Amino acid sequence: MNPASSTRRAFLRLNGGFIATTGLAQAAPLDDPTLSAREILARMAATYANCASYQDTGRVTTAIVGGDAAGHTDTLSFSTAFVRPARFRFEFTARRGSRFLAVAHGEDTRTWWDVQPGIQRPPSLEMALAGAAGISRGAAHTVPALLMPDRVGGARLTDLIEPRRLPDARLGDVDCFCIEGASLADRDPELQERIRQQVLQTTGKDFGLARHGPDVVWIARATFLLHRIDKSIQHATHRSDTTTTYVPVLDAAITDRQLAFDPPVR
Repeated sequence: MNPASSTRRAFLRLNGGFIATTGLAQAAPLDDPTLSAREILARMAATYANCASYQDTGRVTTAIVGGDAAGHTDTLSFSTAFVRPARFRFEFTARRGSRFLAVAHGEDTRTWWDVQPGIQRPPSLEMALAGAAGISRGAAHTVPALLMPDRVGGARLTDLIEPRRLPDARLGDVDCFCIEGASLADRDPELQERIRQQVLQTTGKDFGLARHGPDVVWIARATFLLHRIDKSIQHATHRSDTTTTYVPVLDAAITDRQLAFDPPVR
């Protein structure tokens, strides 16, 4: 059996998961063939780039298959808040307590990370988020790059190589398009080396460079919002399967508190 095909089938099983969203319109029938993978990705990009506000909560779960660490699972939670044109907040908290925070108000960008001393003022929001992209398994970059393509560069979810539609599927109560393709970021050896160094510095573990399987992207049919990304990475001694889930809310009111820069007082 093809390992990549087996992994994709495993990703498409929901394992009883439940993902919710707000304001869903009546979805079209499943497996509607009228939109291509590229067209779906383009409509997703337009949805994020043109919204007035956006917020989410999410989780990144990585499970190790094979090797000495077989059965190990690592979980990270995150949240995003954004008000156009330029108010933004992203935070993640790892299971072991590590916390990262990035806030931008116009050109004023600040970050705080408990693995570094003090408050940092990077020259751009892109640089602020780049520092956390590896350890967050891309969560610090994926949605911000869709919301602010003029401020956050790099490989985007819409740049999937040779995207193709898989059968549509239901995620909790959300009907989703499922699209498979290779990430441009996964084909960039310089980026992969930077991520390897970040993970080594933060966790003390060196997983080496790896062979990436195709991503599977779940996009809500009714809203064209991202709900899930599945990745599989084959390392020399083991495989890591990463699932990133989103609970997105579009164009709802966002308070100043949700956008606050609030590192702990020490």
